[in-house]
Amino acid sequence: MVLMPDPIFRAVDALKDDESFIILLTPQGHVYKQKDAYELKNKKHLIIICGHYEALMRELEVLLM
Repeated sequence: MVLMPDPIFRAVDALKDDESFIILLTPQGHVYKQKDAYELKNKKHLIIICGHYEALMRELEVLLM
């Protein structure tokens, strides 16, 4: 379990490229539907981050976006 954002930042930096699309899954986000899947299918490189702790996800959202 990761409780600090730094390991996640390092992982994203190691994975991302010019075609990366980063998605943060949070309880405050919208419900994932078929329309979303249709739009995401054309993305070349998806990085999906799902966290459990609200404070950590808030910090990731601010710093990654």
